[in-house]
Amino acid sequence: MPAADRAGIAAHAAAAPTRLALVGGTQRWTFGELDARANQAARRLARAGVQSDDIVALAWRNRPEWYEALEGTWRLGAAVVGLPHQSTADELAYFVADSDIRVLLIEGEARARAAGLPFLAFDDYDPSRAAESADALPDSSSRARRRMRSYTSGTTGRPKALVVPSSPDGFAQMIDGGPFLESFGIDGPDEVHLCCAPLYHSQARGFSFFALEAGHTVVVMERFDAEEALRLIERERVTWLSMAPIHFVRILALPPETRARYDLSSIKLVLHAAASCPL
Repeated sequence: MPAADRAGIAAHAAAAPTRLALVGGTQRWTFGELDARANQAARRLARAGVQSDDIVALAWRNRPEWYEALEGTWRLGAAVVGLPHQSTADELAYFVADSDIRVLLIEGEARARAAGLPFLAFDDYDPSRAAESADALPDSSSRARRRMRSYTSGTTGRPKALVVPSSPDGFAQMIDGGPFLESFGIDGPDEVHLCCAPLYHSQARGFSFFALEAGHTVVVMERFDAEEALRLIERERVTWLSMAPIHFVRILALPPETRARYDLSSIKLVLHAAASCPL
């Protein structure tokens, strides 16, 4: 795939606004819709006080809105850190203090756990985002440095933040998965990626954003269910996906007759990451 075809969401929206970008639950967004929603997200977050070099935390379940908020944050020149949506009050307080988080995007039911923190709940964010202009911010392209932070699992103490290089060249080398995917033959005009894992994990977030940057369609599961994954692969004609060990285990635990029920012939590539392969 030529480098020009990996130019990002705004470029894909300009070149092919009706191309399908995201599928999640009952929602199906084109690149034009995703680009517009990212602009609205940037404006909503700016009204919440987010500026260049700030940090926004995403503690939502998997949903298409994850990507609009991610891209919108980057368009403000701010950084993104993904957090588990089920984080405890103590964990949220730690993350906010450790990363100096400007805005914490949470699920509505997490309000009590986020009390006293600078949070914005999804059921408040979404309607207020929709009320914003979908026009791009005047200088958003010059500020989109696309910085990310990720936390370790905390097996040896408190989780530790890992920071993606903030220089444009450093980030480009990490986010441009085009050459990597091309080496596996994932370079067609109709590639479809299935996101199985929580988006606060760098594996899920990284590979699915590789896909969007390359102009692929991303199908995101709110939570993993083995048979539902097979159903989505068949329905959406998924061509590639990345799985952790538990996903393999749960699919193989299905009865053979259940697995045989679905047409999986569209798959070209299955990547394994996160831990040792159990097979």
